[in-house]
Parts: sequence; structure tokens; C-alpha cells
Amino acid sequence: MNYEIVMDEHQKFIDENLKNFYGEHKHFVEWMDSRSLTSKRFKKRLIVIGEYRILSVKKGKVSISLNKNIHFYDIADIIVVEDTIEIRQKQVIKGDQIGILIKSKQKESLQMILKLLREKIRNITHGFPSTIQLRINANESYLLPIEEKVIGIADNFIETYKAQSSYKNNEPSTEVIRLVEKYVQDCCREFDLSKCPGFEGKSELNFQIDTVISSLNYNGYFNSIIINGNSNGGSSSSGGGGGGGGSGGSGGGGSGGSSAGVNQKGLVEKVGELLSSNCCVRKISIFNCKDDDQVLSTIGTSLIGNQFNLLQVIDLHSNHINQSTFQTFADGIETMTHNPLRYLNLSDCNLSSRSIEILFNSFSKNSKISTTLEYLNLSYSKFDDVGSISFTSWLAKIKDDNVLKFLYLTNCSLNLIIIGAQLRNLPLLRVLDISNNRLERTEIEELIAFIKNTRALESLNISNCSLNHDYFLYICNTLNKNEYIKHLDLNVSHNQISKSPSIFVSALEFLTMVNSLNLSHIPITYKTLIRVVDSIRIYCKNIRELILDACFSHSSDKSHDGIDFINELKQFLRERESLKSLSIGGDNSNYLSSKLVIPLIEYLTNENGTLEQLNIQYSHLGDSVMPYIANLLEHNSTLKSLSFDRNYFTINSFQTLLLSLQNNHTLLNIPFPSYDFEKNLITLPTAQKKSLLFSLLYRIQSILEENGGWRIPDPHFYPVPTSSSNNGGSNLQLLGGGGGGASGGSNLQLQQRPSSPTSSTSSSGFRSKSPTPVTTSYGSSAYSQQHYENLPLPPPPVDNYYNNNNNNYYQNESEGADDDYYNHQQQSSQQKYQNRATLSPTNRNQQQQQQQQQYQNRNQRIELTDSFVEAVDHLNDDENLD
Repeated sequence: MNYEIVMDEHQKFIDENLKNFYGEHKHFVEWMDSRSLTSKRFKKRLIVIGEYRILSVKKGKVSISLNKNIHFYDIADIIVVEDTIEIRQKQVIKGDQIGILIKSKQKESLQMILKLLREKIRNITHGFPSTIQLRINANESYLLPIEEKVIGIADNFIETYKAQSSYKNNEPSTEVIRLVEKYVQDCCREFDLSKCPGFEGKSELNFQIDTVISSLNYNGYFNSIIINGNSNGGSSSSGGGGGGGGSGGSGGGGSGGSSAGVNQKGLVEKVGELLSSNCCVRKISIFNCKDDDQVLSTIGTSLIGNQFNLLQVIDLHSNHINQSTFQTFADGIETMTHNPLRYLNLSDCNLSSRSIEILFNSFSKNSKISTTLEYLNLSYSKFDDVGSISFTSWLAKIKDDNVLKFLYLTNCSLNLIIIGAQLRNLPLLRVLDISNNRLERTEIEELIAFIKNTRALESLNISNCSLNHDYFLYICNTLNKNEYIKHLDLNVSHNQISKSPSIFVSALEFLTMVNSLNLSHIPITYKTLIRVVDSIRIYCKNIRELILDACFSHSSDKSHDGIDFINELKQFLRERESLKSLSIGGDNSNYLSSKLVIPLIEYLTNENGTLEQLNIQYSHLGDSVMPYIANLLEHNSTLKSLSFDRNYFTINSFQTLLLSLQNNHTLLNIPFPSYDFEKNLITLPTAQKKSLLFSLLYRIQSILEENGGWRIPDPHFYPVPTSSSNNGGSNLQLLGGGGGGASGGSNLQLQQRPSSPTSSTSSSGFRSKSPTPVTTSYGSSAYSQQHYENLPLPPPPVDNYYNNNNNNYYQNESEGADDDYYNHQQQSSQQKYQNRATLSPTNRNQQQQQQQQQYQNRNQRIELTDSFVEAVDHLNDDENLD
């Protein structure tokens, strides 16, 4: 056989084998002498250098077969000795080094093999530490010059991802690549895998999550990893867990059911393995993974082993945690002395009292945690006495030096008798949430002692804590006496504090500092409600949000009492221009009837010009009320958000709503009416009618998007820290005691994330503050020079990338927006869409008058034009006569 020529059959065999691996094509093919490191005899082999692997093909007596298939990631060393190249693999079998020897008298061929291997391996191992980079033992004069290194976008992520896909023999997702390109285009460094098409299971767009994660092992671009196991296209905000049933209705864990088909197995474990090598990621947020036990041990092991990691934000809320692996995780927290832990969210993970004890024991052993930890959320854990004692021991140890500002302990079976005294050791605490914990008299006394001494409190959630009217009066009086509390968000919902109306109303007189007051799900008669609203109007002069959901216990009241309550509410709105948010939703039995809601809507239509958010959900209104809502939207230029689901609106109401929005340029948000939508979808008889329903809601959403952006504040959002040093400032910004912002995504949201009860919301997820766009500055993230040598990094992104209007697709967390921002959005929208068709019935007369005036003007122009033509013709005739 002639070994100087590569036959067509050989080429065909090579091509067929390379087709089995993604992205492979041959760069070099030649017959050479070769053998494995374990054999002794050289034989003729066809050496093939592909894009990601080297092949050795042998020609037998009968057929052609593949002798060696070595991926470039498996190559550890290359040694050149005279006319032989020794390629050593990383693997060792039974103590023997494995690899391949290639021998040739053609020096140029060996040099070309070396050149290709150096270029290809360098391209797919960008950022790898020197300890695992390719090592070459050869004279410099023997090596051919290679092309200048070009680093791809996102610190060469795409090339690394393709190589990892080839190594694991799966095709890379074009959607992942497209998403990364979008991130780079908008200077975003937070990688949210939940946003990538194909993350949802059972789809042709599915991709291997572990391949994407392994491609980030040494990546220097992304500094945040986010995975929402129950994404459903929703927001990937970092909240969860905190709060009680007082403001969120059910007071559940905030996770919901898992997304069908999503492979959640080992997600936390895989990200934990990533942390063992990555020295750029500062924030991990993996939540809503309840289909499989999530193992935390790899995170702990990585934190112990990688002393150069920059992790500062750990958000693992709403996951099903394997409790047996929690000890290793806590051991890792204990070793975080080189880099400050600022944020820890383990809410809704069903942590046992033993796990709580382990965690706080680790805190106690790491003295630096107290000087950096700002946010701690352990809601829906089981403290009992064991956990309460360990928590108390840690608080006692850090009393002289701590920066804890946000503490969420919802539904934790707390023993406040044990903990209460040590809460006074948190001088910077701004948010305290102990909702859904049954408090006895002694425990309430400890809470009151804390309120007396606090100097920074801005938000207090004591919903569903078994308070009575006497305790409520005691708490309100104590709040009033604390001169340091200037602005407060107070949530006392789901408590029986109205049994003595006089004491209840008297207590409200002390709440002069309240910005947001949540009294939802407290049964109150209309007569008492009149006194309540009157007291708030007189004494709460700076109130911005009032939540009265399901407060309407009117079984023994006469109808005129309800009207008197509405009149009192009108008076409140008239005098208190500070009020921007009003929630009067209902539930199955306690709600405002349509004859009470209609007068309020009429008042907002004709007189009020200050209210920005209104919630009338679950009021059983029916189609007869929608025309009044339509009039409101046509004439009110202040309202920015309106919630009205669960009112039995039919497709006719949505048609009326669409018509009313044609001239509205200020409404920004209508939470998707999922309940009414599903009811309509079931009852509509034909496919055409169902298609019309979809079309109506889509057109409504389009108009809202034209009007401007809307973002829902998220009290649990924590931005990626800019540096490892703690300068005393907090990254977590509090909006009226509620917290930072999360991107709201679509204005007409198909599925809202369950509202966090800690942020003073109604049962509909209704929120009070007008969001503001985030401006977050990121320092350039670099690997430790001790760990990674000669690492060229991409330039840091611009500081104000969150202000880019095109970021909404992927942006997970953004803080609120001020009025100037929305005014600018609305003015731009009005200029852009000023020619939107005027279809509203109430404006048809005005439209007809305008059309008649235009017609008259047109006739006048025609008459003038005709006169001008006649005059010109007359002059021309005179000239011709001359």
C-alpha cells in the first residue's frame, strides 16, 4: 500500500467519523508512524488534526478503523524529541501514562501539527490557570510562529462553550449563544440561564445546562449566575420566602409549582462545582428548584478549596435542600474570611432546627461575617428553641460590631422570649419581618423593647402574629415615642385588632410616621372603617400607601354606611395628596360591592389627580362596571397602575377597555387578569372568539408598552457587589422600607411572581412605589493574579447600562423609577403615538367636530386655490391680448 497518498476512501472515512462530533472538520491529514505510549512498535497511521480533537486511523487488511480519538481538553503535555512528538493525556490507567507518539522524517509536518495544536488549544483554554494549560517541551527554534490571539466576546465564552459541547458530545445551543451576544451588546454581566429559550423542558430547543455551567469555570466576564427552576418566562428576581399572610394573602413560601420538564437535578451542585475554579462570580441566585434534592456540599467544598473566589451574594431560596449536606455548606461559610458575605437568602428551604444551629455556629466562628452581612433571610425555617438559642448566641457575640440591616424570619416558630433581648444589638436594622409567628405577651414586650431602642427601623412586618387591640395600641404608642423613626412601613394585617373599635382607632392616632400601612384581612365594619380612614387622614400626614384588602365586614351594616365610607375615602383622597397607592381588593366574602366602587371610580375620573395605583381585585363587579373604568382611563392622566382581576369581566369588558386606552398615554401597568382570562377561555364557544380574546389582551399590552416601562419593586433584590471591600455602604436600597427593584418584564404580565408579603403588598401583588431605573456601577472583575497568571480581561462595562431601554429582556433586578423618568417616558410616548386612532365612544363627538372643521378648512383652501387660478388665467389672457 502506498502510504504517501491519502485515498478517497480514507477521506470519506475521516469525514464520516468527524460528523459524529459537533463542529469538527479536518485541518491536517497525513500518513505517519505512530504508536501508543504503552506499546513498543511503530505502525503507519493516518494522523488527523480536527477542530477539537486528534484522530489516529489505521488501515487493516479488510477495513479502515479508528485507532485513537483524543480531545484537545485531554492533552496535558507535548514533548518533542528529534523526529518524534509525544502527546501525553491527562488520564492515567492503572498507573500508566496514556497518550500517543507521532514520528516522521518530514520536519515540516511535525511542525504543522504542533502549530495547529497550539493555536486550537490556546483558543479553547482561554483563562485557564497555568497548572492545567498545555505544556510544551520543545526548542523555541523548532516551533513555528502562530497567529495573534483573538479573544472572543464575553471573555471567549462562545468558543469555550462550543469546545465544551464537543467534549461532552452534544450540540451547542444557538439560543445560548444568541443570549450571550445580547448580554455583551448591552454590557450585562449577569447570566440568567432561565431567560434562554430551551430552558423549559420537552422542547427541541433544549440544551445541556451542565455544559453551559462548565463553560463558565474560568470565565472572567460574567459576575452573576441566575437560575430560576420555575421560570415559565417570568422574572428571575432574587426575592422569596420573606413575609407573612398579612400582605400576600396566603403567606406561602413564594415558590409555586415547578415547571414541568425542567431538569432541576443537581443544579445547585453544578454551580457549586463552578465556584471551585471561578474567581469572578460574586453572586449566585438559584431558586424554585423543588423537583429534586439540591446538594449544598459542593458549594461548601468550593468555598473551602478556592480561597480566591469573590462570592458575596448567596441566594438559594425556595429550593428543596438535602439537609444532610448542610454541614459542609456551613463549613464553607465559616471559611469566608478573605471575602465578605453580604447577602444570604435561604428562605423557604425547610431548614430544620439542627440546620439553623449549624449555620449560626459557623457564623459565630467567622467573626468577619458580622462586619459585612447586611441581609439575612431564613423565613419558613424551623427555629424552635434550639435554633433560637444559637441565633441568640450569635447576636450576643456581634453586638459591638455588625451591619445587619435586613432580617426576615417569617413563619419560623421563633421563641422571641429568647431572641428578643438580643435584637437590641442590631443598631442598623432597617427591616424586621417576624410575620406568621405566634407572639405571646412576654414576646410582644420584648418586641416593644426593641422598638424603643431602635434608631434605624424603616419597615416592620408583624402580620398574622396573633396581636389584639391592646397589643396594637401598645406597639403604636411605642413607635410614636421613638424620635428616630421618621418614616415607617407597617404591616399588621391578619391580626384581630379591631374587636374594640375605640382602642383600634385610638392606636392609629400614634402612627404619624407611617408611609405605608397594611390593614388587610382585618374584619372591620363600615362604621369603624369610617373612623379608621378619618383617623389616618388626620394624623398620617405623609402616608403614601394604604392597603385595606378584605376589610369589609358589612354583614350587620346598612347600605348607607357603605356610601358614607366611600365619601370618607373621597375626603381622604382630596386632602391627602401624598397618597399614591390605594388597595381596596376583596376576597370570597369581604369585598366592596359595585354600587360602592362606582362612586369612587367616578370621583377618580372627575376630581382626583394624585392617585397613581389602584387595586380593586376580587370585588365581584361584573361587566356593568367596566364602562366606568373606561371613563376613568379616558379622563384620568395620573393613574399608572390598575389591578382588576377576579371581577368576572367577559370579553365585552376587554373590548371596552381597549377602546378606552386609545387616548391614554399615562397608564403603564395592568397585571394580567389570569382568573378572568381563564374563565373566558373556557366559556367562549368558538375558536374565533378565543382568538379575539388573545388579540384584545395583546393589543392592550402593546398600548401599555407604548406608554412606557413599568418595574415592580423587589425588596429582596441585591445588586452584584462592585468590590470585595466593605465601605460601610449598603448595596440593598430600600424603597419606602420595601427594598430594591426587580424588572417587571412585560407591562401586562402573563404570570406574576408571587408577591412578597414583606413589601407591603395586597393579595394581588399590588405594589405602592413608582419604580426607578437602576444605575449600577461595576468594577472590572479580574482573577486573582496569584491564581491565574497573564489573564487578559475585557474592558469593564459602562456604568449606566441599566438605563439602556433594550435591557428589559434579560435584566433581572432593577430598582424603581422616579416621577421624572415616567414623565419623560410619557412625553416621548405621547409624541410618538399622538396619531393613535381615537375610537373611544366619549370622544366621538369631539372627533366629528375636528373632522368637520378640517373639511371646512379644506373647502376654503380649494376656494382660494380656484380664485387664484382664475386670477392667473385672467392675467395670462390680458398678456396675450397685449
